[in-house]
Amino acid sequence: MITLPPVLKKWQDRRELEIVQGWLRNEATAIVGLQGIGGIGKSWLAAYLYEQSTELGFGAVLWADVSQQPEFLAFAKKVYQTFARTLSPEQEQRFAAAGTTEQINVLLHCLRQQRYLLVVDNLETLLNLEQQWRDPGYHQFFSRWLAQGQTSAVLVTTREQPRSLREVPTWRMLEGLNAVAGGKLLAAWGVEGGEASLQQFSQLLNGHPLTLKLAATFLVNYCDGQLREAERLKLTEFEQMAKRATGEHRTVETCLEWILQQHWERLNPQQQTLLQNLSVYRVPFTIQAAISMVEDASERELETRQQLRELITRSLLEELGQATNRRYQVQAAIAHYVQWNVDLTQAHQKAAAYFDQQSRQQRLMAADEEDAAIPYLELFHHCCELGAYATALEVVYYGTDGRDDCDQFLALRGYSATRYQLYSRLGDSWPPETSKPFADFQKVFGDVLQFLKQSSEALNRYQEALQIYRQVGDRLGEANTLKAIGDVLQFLKQSSEALNRYQEALQIYRQVGARLGEANTLKAIGDVLQFLKQSSEALNRYQEALQIYRQVGARLGEANTLKAIGDVLQFLDQRDEALNRYQEALQIYRQVGDRLGEANTLLGLGSLQDDPVSALDYFQSAQQIYLQIGDRYSQGRNLLRFIVNAQLQLGQVEAAIASCEAASAIGTAIGVPVLRDYAAQKLAEIQGAN
Repeated sequence: MITLPPVLKKWQDRRELEIVQGWLRNEATAIVGLQGIGGIGKSWLAAYLYEQSTELGFGAVLWADVSQQPEFLAFAKKVYQTFARTLSPEQEQRFAAAGTTEQINVLLHCLRQQRYLLVVDNLETLLNLEQQWRDPGYHQFFSRWLAQGQTSAVLVTTREQPRSLREVPTWRMLEGLNAVAGGKLLAAWGVEGGEASLQQFSQLLNGHPLTLKLAATFLVNYCDGQLREAERLKLTEFEQMAKRATGEHRTVETCLEWILQQHWERLNPQQQTLLQNLSVYRVPFTIQAAISMVEDASERELETRQQLRELITRSLLEELGQATNRRYQVQAAIAHYVQWNVDLTQAHQKAAAYFDQQSRQQRLMAADEEDAAIPYLELFHHCCELGAYATALEVVYYGTDGRDDCDQFLALRGYSATRYQLYSRLGDSWPPETSKPFADFQKVFGDVLQFLKQSSEALNRYQEALQIYRQVGDRLGEANTLKAIGDVLQFLKQSSEALNRYQEALQIYRQVGARLGEANTLKAIGDVLQFLKQSSEALNRYQEALQIYRQVGARLGEANTLKAIGDVLQFLDQRDEALNRYQEALQIYRQVGDRLGEANTLLGLGSLQDDPVSALDYFQSAQQIYLQIGDRYSQGRNLLRFIVNAQLQLGQVEAAIASCEAASAIGTAIGVPVLRDYAAQKLAEIQGAN
C-alpha cells in the first residue's frame, strides 16, 4: 500500500475546493467523496487537502493508496499504527490477531478520540463490476464509519461510487478547471500566450488537468512553449473533432486522445516501445523492472534511464516516492491509449520474466504480510494475459522450480479472498482440457470453495477433476480427489458415502506408496468414526495416522491428529490427557502458522476450562481468528456451540441473545439453514428460561 501522496506540482485552485474544505472542517462529517473520470485531478485535490490537514484542524493524517488492492487486514494495521502512535509490540500483535469486527471496533474508537484525516486514494480498485466491495472488511469498515463516524474524517477518491456509499451527502463529482485556473496551469507548465488565449485554450480542453498537462508539455517540447504556434498542430481540425463528440465525458476523452496522439507521434520507436511495455505493469515498478523491458538490458541501462527521463519530462510517466524507494507508473488513461489495438505479447513475456526472477528470490515466511506474495501474484497475472494458464497455476500452486508454495502461504495466512480471485480468473479464462494441470486446478479450486462452505460448487469441481485424473491415469490425483469428496460428504453429514470415498482413496494411496495421503485418509476415517460415536475405532485410526505423520515429518498432519485425539479423549472425559494433546497441537499449529487449526484447538482448550470466564476468553480468541481468516461457518458454529453457553453461565443474557442473532444472520448469508434453525432454537430456550 502506497502511503505517500503525489507531489503537488503547479497547483491551481479548483471550483470545488471551498465546498470540500467546509465539509472537512465540520467534525460531524464522516466521509467526503471526490469522484470523477481519470485525469480529472482527484488525487491532486486530495493531496492538496492532505497538505492542508493542519489548517483544517486535523492532528495527524494518513495517505492510503489502495490501487494495489491490499486485503483489509493490511489496511487496518496501517491505520491503527499511524493514529494510535505509541503502540507496544504486544498491542500490535493483539490487533493483528483480532477478528475483522474487533479490528474495526478499535479503529472506530481510535478515529473518534482525536481529529485525524484518513485519505483513501483510488477506492474504485476495491470494487467489483457491480460497484460492490471485493473484501467484506472494507464494506464493514466504511458502512460502520458512515453510520458511527465523528471527530475524524475519511476522504476518498474514486472513479466509481460504491453502492453502500450512495447516501453520503458530502460527495462531489469533480469537473474540469475553470477557464482562469486552466489558463494559469498552462502558464505554470511553461506555455506562453495572452491571458485570454490561454483561458480559451483551456476551455477547449474542458479544463481537464491531465489533458492540459500533456498539451502544455507538448507545446513546450515542440513549439518553444508558444501558444500562437498551435496552428501547426492542426488546432482547427481538433476543435471540429471535439465539437463532434457527444457528452461531457466523451468530449474530454476525445481531447485527451488527440493530445496523446500528438505526443505519441513525436516519440521515437524505442520510446514508443518502452512506454507500451511499461504500461503492462499493474503495480508501481522499479528502475530494474523498467530496464528488464529493454533488449540487451545490461548494455543499454544508461540509455534506458535517459528514455525514462524523457517520458517523465513529457508527462507520459509518473515518478513516485523518494530516491531510496523510487517507483514509476503509467497513468491508467495513458496506458489505455498506448495499448489500444496493440499486440502486447512481448511486453507481458518480459514482465513475466522479471517477476519470475523476483519470485525465486522472494521467500514466503509464515509471519509475512500479503505484500510478500506480489511477485508471485504479478507473475500469475502476466501468465494469464499470455494464455499460459498451466504455467500460471504452477507459479502459485506447485511450490517447485525454486519458488515457495504461494497457495499454501495464502491459505495459512487466511487470505481466502485472494485465493478465490486467483482461481476464479483461471475458471473464467482457461478452456477445458484433459490434462493433469487442469485437473489440479479443478481440485484446488474445489478446496477453496469448500473452505468457503460452497459445498455444491466444490463437489462439481472435484467431479470434473476426478474424471480427468482417471482419463490421464493419475492415480495419486484420483486418490486426493476421492479424499476431498469424502471431506465434503462428511461435512454434509453423509457419513456412509464419505467412508466409501475414503476407503477408495486409502486403497489407491497404499497401492502407489503415498504415505502422507494414507495418513490423511486414516485421520479422516477416524473423524467419521468419532462422529458415529465409535470412539475406540476412531482412536485406532488416529494412532495409525499419527505414527505415519511423524515418520514422514508432516508437522501439520501431526497437529491435526493430536487435536482429533484430544477431541476423543474429551468425549471420553479423560480431561487431563485431552488437555495435553491440545497443548501439543496448539504449539505445532503456531509454529507452522496454521490459523484455522489454532482456532479450532482454542475451542477444545476452552471446553475443558472449569471457569466460564477462562472458557469465554478461549472462545473469543478463536472467534477473532475465524473472523480474520474469513471462515464464516466456524464463526456461526462457535457462537452457538461455545460462546452462547459461556455467556449464559456468566449471566450475560443480552450478549447471548446477540450472539444467537449474529449466528442466525451468518447462516442466512452463507446459505446454511442449520445455523439459522439452531440459533432460533437457542433463542427460544433463552427467552423461555427468562
